[in-house]
Amino acid sequence: EYELKKRGIKPDLAESMCNELISYETEMELAFRAAKKKYETLKSYNEHEQKKKLLNFLKNRGFNFEIIMNVIKEYFGEEIF
Repeated sequence: EYELKKRGIKPDLAESMCNELISYETEMELAFRAAKKKYETLKSYNEHEQKKKLLNFLKNRGFNFEIIMNVIKEYFGEEIF
């Protein structure tokens, strides 16, 4: 979705196209994979900064807020911020 938006596709059209192609489970799996790689680079930061940076990283990759919150909850527990 991020790549489509970056290439000038309207955001609502990009989201609609991606929603048709990618199931929720697949998107969660992709988000977890991306987060795992990024999380390894964040170990020197405190927990609040890690959450913030991980949220921004996933948001910039085009993941929706619900997916992002689920990934962060999985990594850090119930308390998000």
